[in-house]
Amino acid sequence: MSGGIGIMGTRIVNIDGNSYVTKETPRRALSATFALKVLNIAGGATVTATLQARERDKPDTWSIVGAFSTITATGTYTLEASGIDEIFRFILNFDVGDTTSAAVTLLFRKPMWIPD
Repeated sequence: MSGGIGIMGTRIVNIDGNSYVTKETPRRALSATFALKVLNIAGGATVTATLQARERDKPDTWSIVGAFSTITATGTYTLEASGIDEIFRFILNFDVGDTTSAAVTLLFRKPMWIPD
């Protein structure tokens, strides 16, 4: 998927406390603005969405490039990030205190890449 992220218009549920990881995607520039639209939030969910990046030849060496504000309500969240290595992904985590009924429906918008 060109410029895609992998979790699009998807409902994620806090079943076992494990992280949700988007697919690894090649970057198009060193900087970008990412937008995440939260369509529904249930069960008092609190979710963090962290941007990680790595170099193509170092598959196990991820670094944190940025994070969206903590997701606690519907609406659009944005993240401006720079220094994005060759591959990026997002990690989504529910708060430790969230119940198994906590859920969020979200849509990652296409990134706005900022030319080098």
